[in-house]
Amino acid sequence: MNNFTTEQLHEWVELYCLDLLEGDDKAIFETELMSNARLRKMVSEHHAFVRLLQHKTNKELVSNQLQLIRKENKSKIHRIGTDLTTHVTKYWKTASIAAGVAFVASLLTFSIAKNRYENLITSSNQNLAKVANEVTKIKKDMRKQPKPTPEQPKGSSKQSGTCFVIDNKGYALTNSHVIGNGNNVYVFTNDGIGHLAKVVNQDKELDLALLKIEEKDFSFSEKSVPFSINKTSNAIAQRVYTLGYPKSSIVYSEGYVSSEFGREDDSSRYQLMLPSDPGVSGSPVFDEKGNITAIINSRESLGSSTTYALKGKKVYQFLKDVEGLKLPTGSLSGKTRSEQIKTMKDFVCVVKVY
Repeated sequence: MNNFTTEQLHEWVELYCLDLLEGDDKAIFETELMSNARLRKMVSEHHAFVRLLQHKTNKELVSNQLQLIRKENKSKIHRIGTDLTTHVTKYWKTASIAAGVAFVASLLTFSIAKNRYENLITSSNQNLAKVANEVTKIKKDMRKQPKPTPEQPKGSSKQSGTCFVIDNKGYALTNSHVIGNGNNVYVFTNDGIGHLAKVVNQDKELDLALLKIEEKDFSFSEKSVPFSINKTSNAIAQRVYTLGYPKSSIVYSEGYVSSEFGREDDSSRYQLMLPSDPGVSGSPVFDEKGNITAIINSRESLGSSTTYALKGKKVYQFLKDVEGLKLPTGSLSGKTRSEQIKTMKDFVCVVKVY
C-alpha cells in the first residue's frame, strides 16, 4: 500500500472502518495495518469520528452519506480522513443534527417510558386498593355470617358463678371454688351460647382459675377489653361496684370498701359493704374509674352485705406470667357510671360446671 495515493488510502480506511472490506482485501489491509503506523493513525481517527455518533441509526446514516459523497466526487474523500479536526469541522452541522435528533428521540423515549411507568404504578396501586377493599369487605361479610353453634351442654349444671374477660381471645377469670373438680366447664356469652373451656391456670389458695375457650379463632367481641387491672390499694370508704349473675340476667350492685383487710385480717383481700348473692362468686369489682380493683370470692353469711374480694394486685400477679395471655389495658376514665356499665357488660359472663 506504499504505492497508494492519499485518496486511495482514505478510501480503504473508510471501507475498513465501515466493515465493507471482505476476503483477501481485508486480510491485506489488516496485514499492512500491523506494520504501518500512519495507516493505524488514520484508522484510529476515523473510528473516533464514528464513535461520536453512538446511536446505530446515526452510524448507518453517516455510512450512507459517505458512500453517496464518494460516488459523486471521489476527489472529496481524502478530506474526510486526512484530519479528524477538518472532518468534524466540515460535517459538524450534519453530525450535530443527527446527534440532536438522537438526543431528542432519547428524551421523548424517556418521557414516554416515564409516563407509562407512572401510569402503570398508579393503575397498580388503584388495583391493589380495590383488592384490599374487597378483602376487607369479604372479611366483614364473613364476620357477619353466623358461626356454627358449638355443641351445648346437656342436663342441669352442678354449680355456676360469674367470670369476666381478661383477654379477648377466649381468656376469662373466675373463682377456683366455682370450678371445683368439674371437667365440663362452659362459659356462656351474652347471646346465651355456651362455650366449652379448659382451666389453663389455677391457684386454690388465692381462689382463682383462668379459663380458655377451646374453639378455634374464638373472640368474645370485636371490641377490645375496655378495662384494666388496678394494682394499687383502695382506701376505706372508696366507692366500688360490681356486675354479676346471681340470676339469668346481669345484676349491678354498688357499695364501698369497709376494711382494707379481709377475714381474719387477710391483707390479700378487702372487706366490702356490698350485696352478694349466690352466683356472684368470680364477679369483677370495679373502682370509680371502671378498672378491675378486686374479684369477689366469698361473703360473711347469707343475707349479709359483708363481702370479701381478692385485691387487684394479687389478681395481676396471678396473671402476669401466663404464657400467651395479653393483659387488658383499656380505660373507662371520664365516662359516667351508666356509660361504663354499657361498655363492659358484654365482658362479664356466666360460667357453669356440668
